[in-house]
Amino acid sequence: MKGSVRISKSDRGFSLAELLVVLALGAVVLGGLMVTYGTISANRVSVSETVDIQLQAAVAANFYNAPNGPRTVSVAPHYGVLAQAEKMREQFHSDLIGAAAVFCLYRRAASIANPYRRTWFPFDAGVEGLLESPRDFYAFLLRWNSAIAGTFEVPANPGTSNAFFAPHVSIYITSFSGDGTKLGVTAIYEMDVIPFVTVKPWGYYASVRRYTHSVTNPNQVQSELSHGYEVFFPPSVVDPTSPAVFRTDGFSPMFISFERAVRRSLVEDSVNGRDRFKMAAERPFYFVWWPDPTARNLAAENLSGLPREARRAYNHMGGRTAFMFTVPMFPAL
Repeated sequence: MKGSVRISKSDRGFSLAELLVVLALGAVVLGGLMVTYGTISANRVSVSETVDIQLQAAVAANFYNAPNGPRTVSVAPHYGVLAQAEKMREQFHSDLIGAAAVFCLYRRAASIANPYRRTWFPFDAGVEGLLESPRDFYAFLLRWNSAIAGTFEVPANPGTSNAFFAPHVSIYITSFSGDGTKLGVTAIYEMDVIPFVTVKPWGYYASVRRYTHSVTNPNQVQSELSHGYEVFFPPSVVDPTSPAVFRTDGFSPMFISFERAVRRSLVEDSVNGRDRFKMAAERPFYFVWWPDPTARNLAAENLSGLPREARRAYNHMGGRTAFMFTVPMFPAL
């Protein structure tokens, strides 16, 4: 028709039906994105959450030489703290190379502060003889200062009852000394897991620290804090109503010592079954565990094996941490 305008198909725009289809598709995509985001948010690894905890004054001073104020601590799982833990792992292995001996001791729960961090101890080889086990080292420290008994447990592995020691450990890495009257100490590593169950936030505060010679005063006898990491583990129960519902959470044993198998002929503890740890073919060694910053909590793991088997005392630790070390008692031999 003369004067009519022909509208091309490309100029018409969308029809109502097409708009409805686009809107429907958009709703489906948006809904999927929201579900995905919610899932990621619910399962993401925490990178910024923190809690303020209050350590006892004596503990804060002893651990960190810090005043009794609140400590702002990252909540597990946390990859930032993992980086610090990895640095500690590397330093630990470095300190072990060339060490004369390694002695692990549990500290008592009633007095977890350790005032006996030194760069050397007086030593008389004629009197002391060989220090061949944690018991020997404990006896040596006890002769040096009888008050040691108030800080450290008598060295022993868990018994068949699976009643473990409190999770407070000091590891003394001793060194060779050019002075025959001194037993040198390269570094002291300490691990502590402290429950917070009386006031919120409920959970477990974990700390791993290294103490060594003073940088500014190399002749100083007392060791100084070098570095470490700390993390707070929430309860394994979501929205707990009381600490009783997560009472099986924990982190113990922190180490097990294995003596040489030839010492089985010497029966020392037939009642508690501690002789079952005399399994080392040649050199005595330890299994040592550190708290893992990427673990979500310290939930209990199932035990397996018969009560008098060595693995019954520690196999559940594999499910709680990826930081497990096999440490020879005498690395430099």
